[in-house]
Amino acid sequence: MKYFLLFFLNVFLLTTSFAQLKFSKEVQIIVQAIANANKYESRYVGFAGSESEQYKRMLHLKKVATKEELLTLTKNDRAAVRIYSYLALLQVYPAEAEKVYERLKKDYTKVFTLEGCVGGRSTVGNIVYRFSPQ
Repeated sequence: MKYFLLFFLNVFLLTTSFAQLKFSKEVQIIVQAIANANKYESRYVGFAGSESEQYKRMLHLKKVATKEELLTLTKNDRAAVRIYSYLALLQVYPAEAEKVYERLKKDYTKVFTLEGCVGGRSTVGNIVYRFSPQ
């Protein structure tokens, strides 16, 4: 029951904040999925090297989100959302990503990572540093 209430509260707060920022429904759904997993995965993961679900979500996010939505999402409470929003921004709006990079490289929030078949923990800053626009 406790977990159900926490999940409901999380969904309610995210939905409320999305409504105020006027995110598209499609972006809300993608971001909610990234936030629920709240982990960074490289493009291919696991023993078989399958394309990761988180990475697929980022590819979808980059197709449907506006520049303003991506910029706003780089300030999201969830570390994975900040990372994947930055990566999408880097691919679609590299000039904007440079500005965001300066802020995120100082982000010491830890997040679970899965790169290939190796799991671990890293900071947001360390992950975005690997994709530095310079």
